[in-house]
Amino acid sequence: MKLKKNTYSQFFLLLTFFFVCWAAPQMLQNMRLFSGLLPQILFSIVFAVIAGTLLPLEYSRYRLLRTLPAKRNLFLSFFITLLVVFLISILSEALPGLLTTLHPIPFYVRYALLSFCISFGLWVFAFFILPRLIPDAAAYILCTAVFFGFGFFAQSAFGDFLLSLEMFIAGLLLAIAQVYHNRPWLSFVATYLIIASAMIHRQPYNDFPLWLASLSCILMLWLIFSRYRYIFRSSRHHRH
Repeated sequence: MKLKKNTYSQFFLLLTFFFVCWAAPQMLQNMRLFSGLLPQILFSIVFAVIAGTLLPLEYSRYRLLRTLPAKRNLFLSFFITLLVVFLISILSEALPGLLTTLHPIPFYVRYALLSFCISFGLWVFAFFILPRLIPDAAAYILCTAVFFGFGFFAQSAFGDFLLSLEMFIAGLLLAIAQVYHNRPWLSFVATYLIIASAMIHRQPYNDFPLWLASLSCILMLWLIFSRYRYIFRSSRHHRH
């Protein structure tokens, strides 16, 4: 019992730190107290590399409990996954803009990199750790939806309720799909497509240095591949 309490307490501390690091850069920019690279470094290094990659991976290495039993309906899971990607693209009005407006190649590279920074952090919490902490499917689905919704509400410095609602719906449907397939790679691909389309539509990081986004992704990939066997072996093991 004490081990479970410690596990959940550490998780909530980790999650709080993740949300604080995600919200802080936007808050600093809104307050205009700091200029230059500080908010961008907080986002790319502190949030993406440390709070979204290093700490949750280290936590999950030593605190994995159980896994959410998959209901094994691959057709339904793929249908729900495609539905949520299409639905969020329509709700956010991102799809028409992506199809009609062309941008320079560096624009797409920048948002591809920054989308990875956000997507992996969301994935490791929602689809790698939470299924192992919450054995009940209904509770897992609700917690994942709240995680997505509150996370984007915090990321917008508590100013974009519509985005929060869209991501609550996305998290809800992605979690339902996860219950039916338990394939983390599929959840990551869907999450990445949703985040990338929403970010390209809203364009919140047009002035973000490309070199800093690249550095962040390189560090994240190094951390991920240094734990490659653990991450993917755990995923394969828990599918059976």
